[in-house]
Amino acid sequence: MQRNYSIKLSQTIKPSNTTMKKQLSRVAQCAQAIRVELKTKFPDITFRITSKNYSGGDSVDVEWTLGATTKEVAAITNKYQYGSFNGMIDMYELTNRIEGLPQTKHLFCHRLIDEEARQQMLTNWSYQEPEKWNRHHEKSEVLYRILVNQSFPKGAHNFRIVDNPNVSCGLIEDFYKIEFDVPAKSSFTPAPGSQIPTADHKQKVIKAIFNSKCAETGVRIMKEEEMLYNYDLKKCYSMTSETTCKFTQEPDAALGMIEAQEEAYFDTFCQTNNI
Repeated sequence: MQRNYSIKLSQTIKPSNTTMKKQLSRVAQCAQAIRVELKTKFPDITFRITSKNYSGGDSVDVEWTLGATTKEVAAITNKYQYGSFNGMIDMYELTNRIEGLPQTKHLFCHRLIDEEARQQMLTNWSYQEPEKWNRHHEKSEVLYRILVNQSFPKGAHNFRIVDNPNVSCGLIEDFYKIEFDVPAKSSFTPAPGSQIPTADHKQKVIKAIFNSKCAETGVRIMKEEEMLYNYDLKKCYSMTSETTCKFTQEPDAALGMIEAQEEAYFDTFCQTNNI
């Protein structure tokens, strides 16, 4: 007697209710940590941060336009690179390992200068090298050397290079300085029909759990960045918005910020330990 041992596939494989959480790679975690720290330190600058994985390691690229100098940004990001290449021995050395900090093999910081701003500087600058100098400096080269140490506030415009009257000796870039105009601060005027949060609305400073946009200014709010969230209106506001600044200046806001920080710490702890 021949028996049928065939079993239906649906009887042997049961669908799982558990979903696999997507784990960020080490370099992606590094890029995310850099993004959060730079946004906190320089809230008015839009940073473009990308991470790459390749056969020889990984890298993070940080790029922005105007704003802080490369030196100022590198002072924050240097700790995220775990080593450096030693040309004397033709080898990459692990010289900056920090336990518990996501790091990358290579970290590149590059500040861009808006082309319109660059042309304003070059066009309005009547550069003439003194005859006593025994070396010829190209105008574009001197401009680069001046820009290295020059930071710009948000909204800077109408750039011009002028002589620095306080310098009588030094490097060629020391003899010049960059002047510019900044937009005048205006009082915030809400759009017609828009809802303005008041003390009656429940709102709190929290960490964003996903990318969003400020309801007031339109500025992007990245995941893990601090923001003001209004639970009644279901809207979020960046830390540089008028609404948030007004909220954080209120006496009762201090307690809400402390509670938000405690909640954010607990959420991070739970995520790290898969609770």
